[in-house]
Amino acid sequence: MRKALGYLSAVMIILFTAPVQGVLVTEGLIIHLRADALNLNDGDPVAVWPDSASNDIIDGTVLQIPGRGVPTFSIDGYDGFPAVRFSTAQELLDSNVWTWDATKGVTVFGVFTGGTARGIQRVCQVGNGLGNNHQVVGADMVSNQTDGGSGLRYNNGNALTTAANNPLTSGFHVCAWQVNQGWAYNAGRLYVDGTQIAPPWDTSVNPANLINFQNTENKITIGNGRLNGGNLSDDWYDGMIVEILVYNAQLTEEQIQTVQMYLANKYLLSAHDPDPAFGALSQGTLIGGGQVEVELSWNIGLDPQTFSVPNEDITGHYLYLAADEPNFIGIAPIEIDAGSGSPVEPTGSHGPMVLEMDKVYYWRVDESVNGSAPDDPNTILGTIWRFETVKSIPVITQQPTNQAVFLGQTAALGIAVESLSPLTFEWYKSEDNANDTPFDDVLVGAEQTLTLENVQAGDQGYYYCKVINASGEQNAAYSTVVKLGVKRQVAHWTLDWADY
Repeated sequence: MRKALGYLSAVMIILFTAPVQGVLVTEGLIIHLRADALNLNDGDPVAVWPDSASNDIIDGTVLQIPGRGVPTFSIDGYDGFPAVRFSTAQELLDSNVWTWDATKGVTVFGVFTGGTARGIQRVCQVGNGLGNNHQVVGADMVSNQTDGGSGLRYNNGNALTTAANNPLTSGFHVCAWQVNQGWAYNAGRLYVDGTQIAPPWDTSVNPANLINFQNTENKITIGNGRLNGGNLSDDWYDGMIVEILVYNAQLTEEQIQTVQMYLANKYLLSAHDPDPAFGALSQGTLIGGGQVEVELSWNIGLDPQTFSVPNEDITGHYLYLAADEPNFIGIAPIEIDAGSGSPVEPTGSHGPMVLEMDKVYYWRVDESVNGSAPDDPNTILGTIWRFETVKSIPVITQQPTNQAVFLGQTAALGIAVESLSPLTFEWYKSEDNANDTPFDDVLVGAEQTLTLENVQAGDQGYYYCKVINASGEQNAAYSTVVKLGVKRQVAHWTLDWADY
């Protein structure tokens, strides 16, 4: 059986009991390289990979170095997701130098394959542009188990796993690494598919040396790294990269979890494609008594090795459901068997369930890996979805609009409403352009459409509609306030000179 795929470390489970939505953390994000942002054809050279981060002053765009090879664009790097392909043929991309706050350290995320060629292979390196000792961190990531493990390299020292404990297998992985100013080399943190691999490390060279990032003259290099003094190393990368994110910050465990979940959701490693869809309205089949029936379904996470078939290690689902409570505090999961057989079932479902009308429901599906428990770090945490059940209160689906008519003409203000019970309409003329100050409003109509015939100057003003159904006046719906203007003739000239 393959190594189980998880997205939470044990530390995360202890510290954070409430779920974290899989969204991109932008605080401290200085470089964001996305293969899906490249507008290229399959097989085109990637001479420029633009930086997509927008809320910072650093341009982390990486460029081809003259005289060196250039990676290529794969429009279907894996199951429809584009990737940038490196093939060890001295292919690399390098940024211009930039300035950061060295005291904040760095946290890096990547979605890529481990290098498949023999020997050390560096996916990327961040820090001093000349590769000066103590001032850089490189990520050596290999899936070839023959030559060694994976880990972090600082040029005059490193911290690595052994080949036997290498967490990278074939296929794509969601990885993260973090080092801070003043940390010892063996204190650097590495996460693979959500699980923290180190410290402690299996092997380390100069483990007590300290990180000493500099504020200026920094770079990111993709596909290799630089040795002390600026020369390129021989650690050419052979693999595919779909996304790299660099934070000039020490992200918290919660933030690391959030970004990893964002990437896992984006690349369909967790439960995805929910039905009802996120934000769906008016869900459920009416069964009376203020209740509806709703069935939930989803696609299960994909195999991280292929990204094209369901993950066969998923043996069950933990469904969390709560009304008006996105954190599921005190909510025990509903345990759902994922079924057996090969290939594994691609979808999961539960229901129909009896739910209440007029509610916002939040739900999440965590996926059990080889029988892992709900709080096991190997259980794949899902994203939070939301839907609204059918409403018993009236819902205005089309608002009235401003109008202007001439004296003596007819004006009509209309409204469209959805309701499960009969409606009453009350149209009011307002003096203050507000629908929440009834003391100065005058009732002028009781039909769905307010018709004003033979409009006069006194009809000019503001109007709104109050809609009530069987749920009571306390649940009344109010339209937007619109203006009726009355056009008048203010001048008149004939063309026969009689008025001159």
